[in-house]
Amino acid sequence: MDEVRIERIMLPPAQQPAVQVNQVPLLIQAACGLDLNQAKSITYYAVATHGLTHLRLFPALFLQGAPATGKSTILDILEQLTYQPKRLDGSLSKAEFRDSLNDSPTVLIEEADQVNERQIRNRYSRSTSKMSVKRERRQGWESEPLDTFGATVLHRRDPFKDPAVQSRAITVRTRKADGPFNADLNEIGQHHELLVRLATEITWDLISTHGGSRIRDSWAPLQVVACHIRDEEWAAWAETQIVQADATLNAGQEEEPPQLVFSAIMHLALVNGGDTHMQPDDRVTVSDIAKALSDRAGKYNSWQIGDIVRNLGFEVRKAGGTQYVYIGGAQKLLAIGAELGIEDEWLAKAAEQLQAG
Repeated sequence: MDEVRIERIMLPPAQQPAVQVNQVPLLIQAACGLDLNQAKSITYYAVATHGLTHLRLFPALFLQGAPATGKSTILDILEQLTYQPKRLDGSLSKAEFRDSLNDSPTVLIEEADQVNERQIRNRYSRSTSKMSVKRERRQGWESEPLDTFGATVLHRRDPFKDPAVQSRAITVRTRKADGPFNADLNEIGQHHELLVRLATEITWDLISTHGGSRIRDSWAPLQVVACHIRDEEWAAWAETQIVQADATLNAGQEEEPPQLVFSAIMHLALVNGGDTHMQPDDRVTVSDIAKALSDRAGKYNSWQIGDIVRNLGFEVRKAGGTQYVYIGGAQKLLAIGAELGIEDEWLAKAAEQLQAG
């Protein structure tokens, strides 16, 4: 298995391109309202694509969020900043999509909920990206070699079903902007050459083959960029993301559309006799949540349930070999339901009763 890590070394003070690149995350923020660290992640990902020829592994960048939360705007930005970008439609057939990945350093995929996850996974590593396909010719069939290695940016509403793909991706969660954004995308595009020059300064050999977790391997190209420009603040934030993702992966969990998961938890809590007197230690099982979701929206595994439960603020603990989600009491359900904007008769009545004392 290809694994990498970044050696800890002392670098000289950041040079001019490294200083100037700090303007790019601010422009991205102005264009789509991301928080600064996520805007930096997008910037460092764009820089790293210009180092692709030196790298054996490269993660996907997964833009996840509801409609009208800036995912297409981010693709527009990255189309101007990345190395040899190609825009693809996620509705392409499996064969068309595979062929479009061939010799394409950077692909930007619109509406990617239906893309073949195995092809995204194989694109991550030079050791898995090479394949051959049979082509019909006038005089029979020929075997044509393909190489699909490269950077992949895709936006979708649903999480990946395969945790192996999730571990090879860096997730940026988009959100509804608080107000209109009128940033000039062309101004962002003018920084393309700056990012190219910065990539030529970076010693990509800092990513060396000494082993590490898959998730650390995925973050390594961005980390080496941050290391070069001495962005310690982002590096600390990235470390928390890596630790959290590792813990989620080790628990066999992934994220799931929040409204569905929350509704399943609330339904199970009520079936179990819960009311406004729910206690913080009241709980439901992850397997029961999966069963409830299978009746409503297809089958989901624990990978697609666990992370969103944690992101919503519920506690997940294992007891007797069973994974439990702790409700946290009626107040917590009300708070999370309100944050998600869920309209429900029980939530409305519970809010009235709790307010009345």
